[in-house]
Amino acid sequence: MKSSPIILVDDDQEDCEFVQLAMEELKIKNKLIVFHKSAEVLEYLKNMPVRPFFILCDVNMPMMSGLELKEKIDADKVLCERAVPFLFLSTSIQQNLVNKAFLLRIHGFLKKPSSLEGYKTILTAAMNYWEISAYPQV
Repeated sequence: MKSSPIILVDDDQEDCEFVQLAMEELKIKNKLIVFHKSAEVLEYLKNMPVRPFFILCDVNMPMMSGLELKEKIDADKVLCERAVPFLFLSTSIQQNLVNKAFLLRIHGFLKKPSSLEGYKTILTAAMNYWEISAYPQV
């Protein structure tokens, strides 16, 4: 599992490139799977044979927000039981969104960095934390 893929859900191509470059520079060997639409992630997760290492998701997505995506994951018994770590990224931290997100049992709400170094800091912290964390076995 610790080598399973990292899923990124973000409609901003530049942010996706920052994450990919940060992973390369940090020599993170996990495969990065990028989705630009939240709806695509649901289908992928339902058919994915291995639990992802974690999900990084933008909050403000077109058509289906990150909050709506997390609600749909939690509403699906199989996906909910997989207990995939779910981290939100947002360009701004609005307390009402943070409150809503934590009611959905997310594992982190992070401000999107504006630099490669910022993304490296976030990825290092996430990798280190989830590498030593225990997961439910389903």
